[in-house]
Amino acid sequence: DLTILSDVSLEIPEGQFVALTGASGSGKSTLLGLMAGLDAPTSGTITIDGDEITRMSEDDLAGIRSAKIGFIFQSFHLIPTMTALENVALPALIGGRASQDRARELLGRVGLAERVNHLPTELSGGEQQRVALARALVHFESTHHTMSSLEAHLELARVYEKRGEFERAYATMSNYHRI
Repeated sequence: DLTILSDVSLEIPEGQFVALTGASGSGKSTLLGLMAGLDAPTSGTITIDGDEITRMSEDDLAGIRSAKIGFIFQSFHLIPTMTALENVALPALIGGRASQDRARELLGRVGLAERVNHLPTELSGGEQQRVALARALVHFESTHHTMSSLEAHLELARVYEKRGEFERAYATMSNYHRI
């Protein structure tokens, strides 16, 4: 048997910015998958905002992900036939909270106000990354913590963009997680 993660104990307070770094194969994606309820641990528990997610149904997990977790995938996973605005608004629409106004606000905050109607193929790698960032935050309220998190993400994105490294894995957990 291959052990990917062992004896992990992690608490991330609300509003905390977290960057996961490490060598390829060190367990970053596995940890993120566990924290998001995409994967199940072989032992132990994962708690998000007091809800223990390790025994939840897929429907309940989908609800938690829709309401409390924003994803920024390494390859961004933007839908190629949808505009930047539509890509950002999609998670809120799926969660029953259609919000093109919120999507437009976030795209403005990440410097893409003039690019809302562009398809992903019409955007640079850095612009696609910022669309993915806005999409990850679309269902969170515009609180001080969320906007501080956004600013921290943008700073990290700028560093990676300058270095030409768009494939970095990092995440902000805007809600309290306990693994």
